[in-house]
Amino acid sequence: MRGLALDAEQSALAASVRRFCEDAYKGDGEVVRREFDRRLWERLGELGVLMLATAEGGGGALHVVAVMTELGRAGFPGPLAQTLVAGQLLRDQDRGRVTSGAALVALAAGSPRVPWAPLAEIFIKLDRDGFAYRAVAASDVTPLETLGGESWGEVDLDTSDRLGAFERPLALGDITLAAYLAGAARRIVAIAADYVKHRRQFGRSLGEFQAVAHPLAECEALATAALDAALYAAHHFDAGTPGGAAVAASARLSATEAATRAAYAGHQALGGMGFVEGTLLSVLTRAARTLSLAPPGLEATREAALRRHVVTGRA
Repeated sequence: MRGLALDAEQSALAASVRRFCEDAYKGDGEVVRREFDRRLWERLGELGVLMLATAEGGGGALHVVAVMTELGRAGFPGPLAQTLVAGQLLRDQDRGRVTSGAALVALAAGSPRVPWAPLAEIFIKLDRDGFAYRAVAASDVTPLETLGGESWGEVDLDTSDRLGAFERPLALGDITLAAYLAGAARRIVAIAADYVKHRRQFGRSLGEFQAVAHPLAECEALATAALDAALYAAHHFDAGTPGGAAVAASARLSATEAATRAAYAGHQALGGMGFVEGTLLSVLTRAARTLSLAPPGLEATREAALRRHVVTGRA
């Protein structure tokens, strides 16, 4: 297996997505918002991002890591992981509608609280039998208020067609979330580091104080390790190696920890400024926390990560 690095094609794709985000949010001023925008979502679909790792879109999990790191860095909102999971599960026309950006998909598990349910045209439910099912709303969708402002809703779902086993598609979703959260964590640290570099106290920059610098350095190391874990999981996914789902789940947990720690350190470094509404820091920290809870949830992700060690122990 080659090193944990992107090749020239994947790096070029990442640069293209970074330019897309810079153009999309060039109007950021004193108040930063990241509300879901259908127009931007469809533009992302036109770039081919939403159909990555499918027969139509080409590429693989490493391409996904390349683009999701940039989208996480920008705090780009939308059902990204859900869409890539759906691209592995849905058939023909439904898949084309979702991966082009024309239709939104919501992914549910055991809880009636479902991300993006109020905006979704297509529902997929992950069942306890290990299979994913096409689902339809059996009740009205009750919108829920979330910390990050994302569109969640409470809804009862009835399942119909069985789409297939979800272990491998969900692994791609975990890799998607891991890369996004790692990108967000690194951007949070960069924002905090820039602030403490220029903010002065007692005639010195805040960054010169060990109590400020060391936590940020630790968070940067955690975020870098989380990105490496996402790349490692992507290599396993693309190679189809056994145990890849557990590696992907571990990467998601690593990135969740990195983003959570970065959020704490970032807010502490900025002091009162860290709690100002409408900054990129506040957008990223809130969104990261909400995203980390996406179905099937952290408990199921921990179980998936531990499964690798259980199998190894039995062997």
